[in-house]
Amino acid sequence: MMKFQALMSLLLVSTAVLAGPTSDRAANVDRLVSELGLNESQAVQVEAILASQQDRIKALRDLPRSERRSEAQKLRADVDAQLRSVLSDEQMRQFETLRKEFRGSGRGGDRRGRLD
Repeated sequence: MMKFQALMSLLLVSTAVLAGPTSDRAANVDRLVSELGLNESQAVQVEAILASQQDRIKALRDLPRSERRSEAQKLRADVDAQLRSVLSDEQMRQFETLRKEFRGSGRGGDRRGRLD
C-alpha cells in the first residue's frame, strides 16, 4: 500500500509541478526552460507530454484499486520514455532532480522522500 501511495504521489507531484492546470502550465514550462535550458521545440514537446500525463492520471482514479499501481507504473515509464526522447541525458537528470526536490519539499508526495 505504501509503495502504491508513493508512486501515485510521485505521478501527481510531477503533474502538479510541471504540468499543472492550464493557467500554471506556461509558468511551469518557463521554469523548465530556465532550469533545464530547453529550446523552443523542446518546450513545446514537454508541455504536450505533461498535458497528456494529466489526463491519464485522472483516468487512473477510475480504475479498481488492484489495477492502479501497475497502470501508474506504466504511465510513469511511458512519460519518462517520452521525456527522454525530447531531453538530453543531462536535462533528464536535471528533470529527475527537480522532481525529487519537489516531492521532498512536503508539497505532496511522500515527505520522507521515499519511493517505496
